[in-house]
Amino acid sequence: MRCSSYAKEQYKCTVHYIRTCVLNEIVLGEPNKLLATVRENEEDFIQNAMSNSVQRKFS
Repeated sequence: MRCSSYAKEQYKCTVHYIRTCVLNEIVLGEPNKLLATVRENEEDFIQNAMSNSVQRKFS
């Protein structure tokens, strides 16, 4: 992750940190979003997974 100041003017940027609880929320939030998408589109997900599996098997 990069702050907007660092991206524009690196020499004006000070030390940054991210709290562990915030990092955990971000890291764990991504798989949860993916799981929610899979649950909402379960049949499509299964079909895509099976198709990808077959394609890899014969590649």
